[in-house]
Amino acid sequence: MAVQKNLTNTSLIMEVSSGKTDEKGNSIYKNKTFSNISLVATNENIHAVAQAIASVLSEPAGFYYLKDTSQLVDR
Repeated sequence: MAVQKNLTNTSLIMEVSSGKTDEKGNSIYKNKTFSNISLVATNENIHAVAQAIASVLSEPAGFYYLKDTSQLVDR
């Protein structure tokens, strides 16, 4: 039986500094999630948007992540 994977949702998750540090002096980050990213958006376009968002934040951004949700269906 063949199974097909259909992408149903993509979210951009950005690490954003909370402005606080831990006991070792490392920045503490919180995740900000942007849902309903276009399923046809390229990685380059999503990265450019993440950088644009980061440029207007009051605290520095860390890493950017993509979370893809897919549906598995019988073919």
